[in-house]
Amino acid sequence: MTIERLPPGEIVEMRDPVMGGLKLGLVDDTGLGYFDIHGENELPKVIHSELQPRSLGPVESWLRDLEPEFAEALSRAWVEMTNKRLDVLTLARALRAGIEQHITVVELLEEAGKQATDRILAGREAVRLALPR
Repeated sequence: MTIERLPPGEIVEMRDPVMGGLKLGLVDDTGLGYFDIHGENELPKVIHSELQPRSLGPVESWLRDLEPEFAEALSRAWVEMTNKRLDVLTLARALRAGIEQHITVVELLEEAGKQATDRILAGREAVRLALPR
């Protein structure tokens, strides 16, 4: 397996080998690892090329290429979600869903972000249950 290096602090999109589809992570300070859950006791996972990682850049940059009215509405939703104290990865997942599905309703964005985070947690549980005890 080949290890990839990406810019630290950026959001990375990659294949999810456990749950299928794609998932988002936050590149760690070394650029060689990523976090897929934001938490105090989390350790970074290695960024393997087999996961086909793709840097999406910093979250702020995502709004640049959008239609101005949509970008403004999504920016307002982003601020509102930030005030709700969502963690950085759930917030990034919410904004990504907003961009991909053209959603600006805060409640729908928040739900999409939480569902994506819950999916990663479900993948971890599936791995835990598959391991011998």
